[in-house]
Amino acid sequence: MTTAYDVLEVENDRSYRGCKKIDRLLVSLKSSSSLTNPFATAPTVLAGDASGNVHAFSTALPTTSSTDSLSLHFQQQFKKFSHDCAHVLDSWGVFATIADAKLVLAPLPLSKDLATTPIDETKGAIALSAHESAGALVCLTKQQSLHVYDWSVKNGKLLARSTHDVPDKPSALQSVLCISSDVAVLIYKRKTTLFHLDTGRSLELPVGCREPVLQAVRIPGPLPTQDDFFVVWRTHGVLLRFDRAQHSVVTVGQPVQWAPSAGPPRAVLGHHPFLLVAYAEHIDVVLASLVVQSLSIKSGHLLVSLLAHAQATSMTSPPSVLVATGPASFVALRMAPLTEQLQSHLAAERYAEAITLCRACPIECHVPDTELQSIHLRLAMQLFAQRAFNTAMESFLESKVAVEQVLALFPTELLPRSRHRLEFTELAAAPAALSGDELSAALHGLVQYLQAYRALPRTGLAKVQFAQVASVVDTVLLKALVLTQDPSLETFCSATSNAADIGETEVFLRAHARWPALLAFYKAQALHRKGLELLEELQTMDPKPHKDPQAQMVAYLKTLGDEPLVCEFSRPLLQASPALGLSIFTHRLVPPTEPDVDPALVVAHLKSIEVTAPAADDDLPLEDGRALAIAYLTQIVYANARPVAAALHDELVYLLLDAIAHQVAQLHKKKREAQSLIVFHTRVRMQKGRLGALRRQLLAFLQSPLSQHHPERLLSRTPVEMIEERAVLLANMGRHEEVLRLYLHEIKDAALAEDYCNDVYASKVGDASIYTLFLQTYMRPPTTKAFRLGPLSSIGLAFVGKFMLRHAATIDVATALELLPPATEASALSAYLQRVVELKLEARRNAQVQAQLLKIENLHVRAALHAAQQESVDIGAQAACSVCGRKLERGAFLFDKDEGTLMHYACQPAP
Repeated sequence: MTTAYDVLEVENDRSYRGCKKIDRLLVSLKSSSSLTNPFATAPTVLAGDASGNVHAFSTALPTTSSTDSLSLHFQQQFKKFSHDCAHVLDSWGVFATIADAKLVLAPLPLSKDLATTPIDETKGAIALSAHESAGALVCLTKQQSLHVYDWSVKNGKLLARSTHDVPDKPSALQSVLCISSDVAVLIYKRKTTLFHLDTGRSLELPVGCREPVLQAVRIPGPLPTQDDFFVVWRTHGVLLRFDRAQHSVVTVGQPVQWAPSAGPPRAVLGHHPFLLVAYAEHIDVVLASLVVQSLSIKSGHLLVSLLAHAQATSMTSPPSVLVATGPASFVALRMAPLTEQLQSHLAAERYAEAITLCRACPIECHVPDTELQSIHLRLAMQLFAQRAFNTAMESFLESKVAVEQVLALFPTELLPRSRHRLEFTELAAAPAALSGDELSAALHGLVQYLQAYRALPRTGLAKVQFAQVASVVDTVLLKALVLTQDPSLETFCSATSNAADIGETEVFLRAHARWPALLAFYKAQALHRKGLELLEELQTMDPKPHKDPQAQMVAYLKTLGDEPLVCEFSRPLLQASPALGLSIFTHRLVPPTEPDVDPALVVAHLKSIEVTAPAADDDLPLEDGRALAIAYLTQIVYANARPVAAALHDELVYLLLDAIAHQVAQLHKKKREAQSLIVFHTRVRMQKGRLGALRRQLLAFLQSPLSQHHPERLLSRTPVEMIEERAVLLANMGRHEEVLRLYLHEIKDAALAEDYCNDVYASKVGDASIYTLFLQTYMRPPTTKAFRLGPLSSIGLAFVGKFMLRHAATIDVATALELLPPATEASALSAYLQRVVELKLEARRNAQVQAQLLKIENLHVRAALHAAQQESVDIGAQAACSVCGRKLERGAFLFDKDEGTLMHYACQPAP
């Protein structure tokens, strides 16, 4: 095992008997000799006993090669000055402790004439913690308060920053640990939290680290102003770090497991780059969760750094640690040079420790990148031989070894058939062949390695080199995913960046019946015909796959814009299941930026379908291609998702008319006496059966605001018996008289005709003469009728009178009276005439009122003009613009009446 520390004996001052048992051990580099000689490196050891006394000893730092023991020489004693939370802050030049229940500061080095500075607002202090590099100190009092101070280098004293109430139950708070200028760790009896010293907010530890802790110690972090902290439980310890970017606590490295026979440690000390863990019988030296040395030192219960790694860089002495092994006995640990430790690790083939040492101390253990990659490669081969495949693959990735060399460690069957094993440069001393459970575990590691290898950022030459092996990498990765039954197989196959060999992939996935993955691979590689043929093949399998292949076929075709393929593979679906097949075209999932199938081509395709299993729909069954085309056009027009050509709107009407004609022909076949058969009902809503459903669909489409048909083209194709449909077509053409004639004399629905007039007038398609046209059409029926209309009955006159009364404001009186029969009694029109007179009088009164208002307005305007003309403004030779300040010598200018100022016309503010 590598020697990280050498053990040196420490001789105590036998002439001094005042220190019986040490409870607190501190070291200060500010000795009395350093005041006269700044280069002196003799530290002062401050030992606190159970009585609260501080005993000062002087010693010397160990040298790199000396094997002589160290000596402690007693200097002086300070009574009632020690505390469990006492701190030596050399850069501040103070010794911080708690005395008489107050925070007390004393200058360093401690002298006989000790001048202390108590902080009165910390009365009742029970704990303190300071971060020397960050310049922050935290003091906890019995009054449930947390006092935060900043150290002022300029003034040489503490400055109060803030005071917080301790969250949760303060009686359960055991200690506090300041790890940066604004974050402290609060250790309660049953939990541990992080506390923000500025905002007062608490932050929980990660899940799995929230059990009650035995102790927590500060560990030097990557930044001088922020430390990590090591938390100790009964079975293990974890290094934690506060991540400022994510505002959370994260674990660093792997947990450190305690030796089962030793139990939890007595003391833990972070001595960069190592972690010293003191047990009852020995002290372990831990490097990133790896025990690199075990020192046979018994009863070690206090550890203190004589010289830290950061301090040793500016001194000739190596980093060292002082260990209290008894009531008043010590040993010293001297760190061996890191370069020697690195060479020792490499010679002993302890590559993991060597790499960890290089990462922790990149300056002292600097090695070229090529050599570091070589170490990673040797570690990877070592781990692979030990069957630690996951960690081995991580080291392979760090070594940047050619991927072909890693693949050569696996069975040949994983490689593509086009690439033979001999083409790869195999690693020296390759492990034995893999099989069984070892092969399965190795494949899981290989999957992680290849996925990470594919995700590496590449530019320039590296990108070109990866393109040369991408097919091999992706093919092997796909096979490994299949063999390990990895759930990400389908996701990998559906990636467009997948460069796996198509033939190898197809054969391998078929051999293992991974149909969803094969379908996703076909789709990603744009092999749509193969994908659709696979779905057809799955439909004939027995038993069928878990997912319905027919539904998958529909979903596939919805996303496909290849018109020939969509038409070819949708035909069987439309024939066997018309509704399901029709959804391929009515619910398209092609992105708007990509070309989709042409609706005109879809209509032609649907019209050619011969349905073998019509849908069970009584009204409008999908029984043939025409019904499919009607359903398709209806849905895409009403959906209004994409523009539809006007010609297809006309095509929908033609298809509906053809379907109606077909239904009429069917009705004629049922009854031989076609001459006596009345097929079309005057009112569409009264038509029954399938013919009625078709007519209602046609009428709704003709009346829809989304319809873009050409009524002049469709009118000649519409049978004269379809009166209501023809009326809508005529209305769309603006032929109001013919529409009213159909409503009034063919359909015989005056209310419908009146509603039509209201719609025309409200939509401003026609003017008020539409109501006069209504009367004219109603009062003068066509002369071609078989009978002539005689004098209007009392019922007819009553309707005319009410109609004229309702629209008295819009009907021309003279024209209306001319249309009435000469024998019409005045009593029938009394209400209408009275209403006309009221409207005339109302219009006259409105005109009179408007005229008077205009006169009044004219008088006001004249009065304002006269008042304005009476006002005057004196403009002298020195008059200047209130905006630009220049004189009003030339050009147009104006007077602001509200402000009482003059300005150039061009300087006036914008309205």
